Amino acid sequence: MKHLFLFLFLFLSSSGLYAGNKVLFEIGKQDNSAAEFALYPDNYNSFLANFGGEKSFYVGYSSAGKHWPYVLPGPLDSWAGGGYWAGFHPRHFPAVFFNLDKVSAQGECFLTFFFTGAHNSHPVKIRVEINGNRFEEELNGENSGELLTNKETGKAKEIKIQFPAAWLTAGMNKIQLGTIKGTWAIFDCIRLEAPAGIRLGKASSSLIRSVKAAPFEYRKENGERMQPVLVDMNQFDHSRELTFRIEGCQPVSRVIETGESIQEIWMPAAKTNDKQETLQFTIQDGKEIVYKGEITRSRQPLHSYSDDVDLLMGTGNSRWMFKPGPSLPLSMVQIAPDNQDEIWKAGYEYTIENIMGFNHFSDWTMTGFLMQPTCGELKVNPGREDFPDEGYRSRIDKASEKAEIGRYSVYMTDTKIKAEITATRRAALQRYIFPAREDARILIDMFTPNEYPHNLVNAHITKVNDTEIEGYATYYNAFTGYTLEQSYTLYFVLNLVSLLTRWGDG
Repeated sequence: MKHLFLFLFLFLSSSGLYAGNKVLFEIGKQDNSAAEFALYPDNYNSFLANFGGEKSFYVGYSSAGKHWPYVLPGPLDSWAGGGYWAGFHPRHFPAVFFNLDKVSAQGECFLTFFFTGAHNSHPVKIRVEINGNRFEEELNGENSGELLTNKETGKAKEIKIQFPAAWLTAGMNKIQLGTIKGTWAIFDCIRLEAPAGIRLGKASSSLIRSVKAAPFEYRKENGERMQPVLVDMNQFDHSRELTFRIEGCQPVSRVIETGESIQEIWMPAAKTNDKQETLQFTIQDGKEIVYKGEITRSRQPLHSYSDDVDLLMGTGNSRWMFKPGPSLPLSMVQIAPDNQDEIWKAGYEYTIENIMGFNHFSDWTMTGFLMQPTCGELKVNPGREDFPDEGYRSRIDKASEKAEIGRYSVYMTDTKIKAEITATRRAALQRYIFPAREDARILIDMFTPNEYPHNLVNAHITKVNDTEIEGYATYYNAFTGYTLEQSYTLYFVLNLVSLLTRWGDG
């Protein structure tokens, strides 16, 4: 399909544009030079200080020389927070936002990333998401590390992505990219071509990424319930006083400082559980309209302090004991998802989008008794994190992953299984919802990866009855990094409390 696309692209337009298309926007100039971007030519060592995290570029306001770096680092680049100590996982996913006044359901768009070169030490794989639709492309590096300091000439490379114009929506759109394998690549130009009927909207120093009614309510001292409207935004360059207006409510004015924030604008909660209201929401700077849209007010549960706890925080580039599991303090069971290979950080890594099961013990140098719901072909090894089809791993829908106090849940896309786990001080409780098929099973793996290499010395399992098994496993670790050896025995009882819930193949 890719070869066919390239042939049609060249055939229809000798000028380089698809018939009827126009350049909607460009970041940089296609001149085989990165001179117009920030940090050029040799300030890549300050990348983390200036562009660490998920930075935003707002088309129509942001400038390449100030808001976009000349280099896109990879997970192997230690100067950008990668490398061995970061577990070789991606850390940077900058985003391009653009506001559209007019859209079209017809036609094709073309997103092109032009690079002046890529490092040749490892293959470079770049992930691109266009309003949530994902592509992954490889660059074959042909340049040494000298290119970072502008001591040699880069060799031009490009990634072209064709997608339907219907993917673009009226209002805010988002393109996000990041290098998920390998090392750096240096930008030349980013270009989006779209059908002539699609038109950019006005941009300002206030990037409004999203506006939505909160899934919770507050109770004021007088007993009145209020539902916040959450405004996810980025204020560029300078502070700005904005006025937030909700239909039927008093306007709220506040000074927004530079940087990323989520503003909470309160409105009276819905009066009844079965009533939903669509209200106009507007953000203004004086008479200038910065944002105009709609929000839906509906009855929501009261907010509690525990709702602000995010158990996924800190699970990127973490150690063995930092996992999104629902365990209690000082408990005997610390059940949590596992997804990493056996390296010194082995455990859970947020950027890996598959899991190999739920490990009952996740306490630094201790591990054991992993359970994985699965179906299909029987596989007795988990496989590697980069090759989930090798074993009983399953890819997951990251949008479905929730890690709350006392509960973790996720949807496994390969096997179509929803998993939910929780724990008491001495036991873990799990619920697995399988699709309607005859080969559903729960695998028990007694020998799973740990932060340091270890051995399964002995194991014994007894079937008590049709719904219960019990047993033990003994592990020995010759080196933990701090002590010479470690030996422990894990005893367990597994009880199937009720029949598994079954649901349709969909």
